[in-house]
Amino acid sequence: MITFDPLWKTLTAKHMNKGDLQKKTGLSSATIAKLSKGEDVMISVVDRICEALQVPIYDVMESTNASADNGSEGESGSHTKLPVVACDVLGEVKDIDRLSSS
Repeated sequence: MITFDPLWKTLTAKHMNKGDLQKKTGLSSATIAKLSKGEDVMISVVDRICEALQVPIYDVMESTNASADNGSEGESGSHTKLPVVACDVLGEVKDIDRLSSS
């Protein structure tokens, strides 16, 4: 399951609110509401937020381990950070974790 909890922490750290986020990104109020409710949004929305706030993706969203059979948190209830990625000048996505280990 994907959660946008890091986004709300990032906004707080930047002394911003949802209205500020909407103005800075140009996202609709419906999209901001989807984020607030933890509903699905297009990856382009996440990219727009990252660019506007100048933060990496893990400061906007994270993946949580959830059990598929009962919808509850996984055994440990832990959160998993998404892999750190970057785009080179040609727009190709690079997995920084993988690059640094080679």
